[in-house]
Amino acid sequence: MDISLSGTGTPSAINETITTGGTSRTLPPAVPDGVANVAKTLNDLVGNYEFVDGNGKTTYVVVTMAPNGTSATLQDTAPTPTLSGSITQVATDLNAFNVRFTVTADDGTVLPLFTGLVYLRPGTPTLAILMSDNGQMGITEVLTKQ
Repeated sequence: MDISLSGTGTPSAINETITTGGTSRTLPPAVPDGVANVAKTLNDLVGNYEFVDGNGKTTYVVVTMAPNGTSATLQDTAPTPTLSGSITQVATDLNAFNVRFTVTADDGTVLPLFTGLVYLRPGTPTLAILMSDNGQMGITEVLTKQ
């Protein structure tokens, strides 16, 4: 089965479309509030984050600039990393970033590649809002910048 995830970022929304078997489904837009509707760079996303999943497990994720300066990497800080991937900016100064990552389940199974979008919501604390899908399941998280 061929599955693709596409999206666009504008100054006022992130839009995602999932296409599988010739059928497309557009997800409701993620609309940043006024605080998040600001210009951002990939470097603004760099830092340490944490999130708590639905089972109460806290995961710590580090986002670092890649040596090429045009992308960033993300990886959790577990002794055996279970989440790793990359981030690129949709367009210059736009608060919308493409994200691609893999997740390894507790039993060691590597899930299909997740792709999606993330945007920053500045404030105290700064939040990263993540929406992603791998064609079988979606991951939507609010990550708190440390």
